Amino acid sequence: MKEITINKTNDVLYFDTLENGLQVFMFPKQNVNTVHASFNVKYGAMHNEFVAVGESKSNKFPNGIAHFLEHKMFEQEDGIDPMLFYAQNGADVNAYTSEYNTSYYFISSSHLKENLEYLLDFVQTPYFTDENVEKEKGIIEEEIKMYHDDPYSYLEERVRYNGFKKHPVKYSVAGEVKDIKAITKEDLYKCYNTFYHPSNMFLVVTGNFDPEEIIGIVKENQEKKKFDKRDKVTIKKVKESDDVHKEYEEIKMNVEVPKISYGIKIPLKNIKIDPKKRDIYLSIIFNSLFGSTSIFHELAKEKELLLSYASISTTYSDNHLFITINADTEKVQELLEMIKKTLQNIEIDDDEFENKKKLFISNNLYTLEDVDAINSNIVNNLIIYGQYETNYDKIIRNVTKKEIEDLIKQLNFDNVSIVVINPLKK
Repeated sequence: MKEITINKTNDVLYFDTLENGLQVFMFPKQNVNTVHASFNVKYGAMHNEFVAVGESKSNKFPNGIAHFLEHKMFEQEDGIDPMLFYAQNGADVNAYTSEYNTSYYFISSSHLKENLEYLLDFVQTPYFTDENVEKEKGIIEEEIKMYHDDPYSYLEERVRYNGFKKHPVKYSVAGEVKDIKAITKEDLYKCYNTFYHPSNMFLVVTGNFDPEEIIGIVKENQEKKKFDKRDKVTIKKVKESDDVHKEYEEIKMNVEVPKISYGIKIPLKNIKIDPKKRDIYLSIIFNSLFGSTSIFHELAKEKELLLSYASISTTYSDNHLFITINADTEKVQELLEMIKKTLQNIEIDDDEFENKKKLFISNNLYTLEDVDAINSNIVNNLIIYGQYETNYDKIIRNVTKKEIEDLIKQLNFDNVSIVVINPLKK
């Protein structure tokens, strides 16, 4: 078992790789009462075209199948309901599917051994039948309709769909109803057997525990199971152009005020900087430009262009970042024009830059005291960058305004997709 000391706080991250390829990451915090354990699969909604295990050719699977598979893992052949099991053992359990990964997790303050063993067992025991797959279709169809009725979810989905031409990250994580209807039991087993192999998975445990005890529980559990050795999954690479699929779209929904999403598709090929640093710097740039303490925010509020504040989100693909600025406004075109002009004439105020650095540093220190946030941070780092960043504090403290300005020169903000949701009645 190896150890890495976390910069600034002197916490220790322990990690080990089992014989079957499963990676285990442990971040103990003795000053808390809970444990957060997540069992993660490097398989998300965008991985829909690949060479399935035992086959030689690439096949395309229905959009939304990774999310469908996550749902079905909570139905077990022995009849035990994982939700009920964890409730009886004083734990909360849940799961989620993103564009990039699928995660199953529990949070508890007792029965750690039983809860951890069951997490490993139920995620490694698929049970799909024609009947239970058909039953699940109706449940997920209702979930999709619910997403479509939520203006914020639908706004996010539409701008991402319009921002990308071919890359599967453009599609909804849950898929569309027609996709769900096409999913079969055989499809689910192919996806499960291809991606849910220990060598394509990792376990993250954060909170109050003994690392030696945890690794002992995991090793004993995994040694009882047999797994074939597996090569890395071959996922089809998609060539995505820099331009967007659709530059502008207006939609009418049952909302009180208009909502806008301004999506910027940034090519990565000319950005010569470590990806982790790049994303930290971009976060500083966009929060300095559009955050709640920015000059943009003050002017937009003064001109009554913003009803609250602008939110910022990022989507990753192989060769692009897609950054969206989202807001509610009664003056759509004026706000869109103001965003455009801000990006055309980027100026980072000295005080705002220093304030954002301090904010990022304090947020990072706060995150390292929250076992749920630590777990999420480790998972996201491993999925996006392939390793956990232990020197986050040092990177932020050392960043200079000149480095930020140099990065800005490498950025291309020309490829934009805008979605506006207007009220049904004005």
